[in-house]
Amino acid sequence: PDPNANPVSAAGLVFQTNCASCHAMNSQKVVGPGLGGLFSPEGTAAYGTQFPNGEEVNEESFYEWMRNGSAGYT
Repeated sequence: PDPNANPVSAAGLVFQTNCASCHAMNSQKVVGPGLGGLFSPEGTAAYGTQFPNGEEVNEESFYEWMRNGSAGYT
């Protein structure tokens, strides 16, 4: 990785490359749910503050959700 790269730009590129075909950054459903409000106190429009698997929507459970997928919970 480029040590001088802007991490926000890098994250945007990762999102555009891997996520944007299914997810919007607002509450709009594309193929998967919109991610707007993901870490806000109210949570997302799709999930509120709890994922369908019962886990609280927080950074740790979000990364677990991304790694393990959500099949069967959508």
